[in-house]
Amino acid sequence: MGSSVFTMIVVAVSLVEAMSLAKLGEASVNMIRAAPDFVRRPSDKQNQEQNRKWNRPGMPGTPEGDCRPFPRPNTEWHPTGPPDHAHPSWTQPAQTNAPPVPQPSTPAGQCPEIWQTIIADLSKRFIGADRQCTDDARAAIRGAFHDCATWSEDQGYSGGCDGSLVNADEFADRIENTGLADWSVKVKGLKIAYPSVSVADLIAVSASVAIVSCPGGPRIKTYVGRNDSMTGSQRGALPSPFADGETNYQLFLKKGINETELAGLMGAHSVSKAFGTSKITVGAAQDTTPGIWDTTYYSEVFKPCPGMTPFTSDTNLAQHPKVGPEMAKMINNKARFDFMFTNAMEKMMRMGVHQENLVECTNWVPRGTNSREMRGNAINARIR
Repeated sequence: MGSSVFTMIVVAVSLVEAMSLAKLGEASVNMIRAAPDFVRRPSDKQNQEQNRKWNRPGMPGTPEGDCRPFPRPNTEWHPTGPPDHAHPSWTQPAQTNAPPVPQPSTPAGQCPEIWQTIIADLSKRFIGADRQCTDDARAAIRGAFHDCATWSEDQGYSGGCDGSLVNADEFADRIENTGLADWSVKVKGLKIAYPSVSVADLIAVSASVAIVSCPGGPRIKTYVGRNDSMTGSQRGALPSPFADGETNYQLFLKKGINETELAGLMGAHSVSKAFGTSKITVGAAQDTTPGIWDTTYYSEVFKPCPGMTPFTSDTNLAQHPKVGPEMAKMINNKARFDFMFTNAMEKMMRMGVHQENLVECTNWVPRGTNSREMRGNAINARIR
């Protein structure tokens, strides 16, 4: 009799526990449904513990006064799905009046073999002894911006990615290109070593290889077939590092780049350092991890940390009513950042280029998400 009563009590308790667990499970599901795009952030207590570990002085208003308002990149929270299965809201078309940038129609697999050698050469230049990307890599990324982004929608198939940064010596006589002289001279050397390819393609492909040379850098679709121009590009078409947010926003709209794409492109400053920019110390980085392609930049442009110096224009764009919220979405969201950046960068590196001239060489660009492993492999193993 006593044993039966005891068994009944146990069963009753088990049923109560099961009902409680079911309610807890239902609450958890509802919580996930309420925020389907993101994993929950760490709690305030977890943030405080992380801040003690980081031991970083900071700004008021964040746990323990940490300078970042969000967790460090090594605790990143991601969308539900990798970039190739992106959230639908990521893929909305640009709301601008710009003509569509041409989509290359030439099938892949026809890349001239010389590019295999060139890309291997570039890879060796762009990964340093610390296994992070070098100043040459940074200059190569910046060089592509400064060659291509002088284009605007009213130019059609002229200007843009035409090699004029180097061919017309724009690196030497335009203040916005200060700091690019050393890399531009090296591009001229590459042209001498590989005379069959265009300077415009050398600039663009160098940027692609430089991006993957930074740990975490995404591989973008890479094309060759651009024509060179010896005529200088239009002046005043590049963003100023001291401009207000609205000025630079309107400047990019004229290039067919909307606020979401601009927010993605800004992430290239994750690996940038200032060279030749007045009011900023030479070599000052724009985030505290300048050798790594991560989302630290997006956190720190809102809440600067010791050891980094944001460009004034970046700070202003972060406060812009349209661009700022898009930049904030990248914080600790590496998958979204990579997706937005690659789409915008691929678009920019086709500005002013005839689509029928393009041949895809993406397969020969290293899959360099971890440059430590990439540098340790034989060159032939990296180019595939």
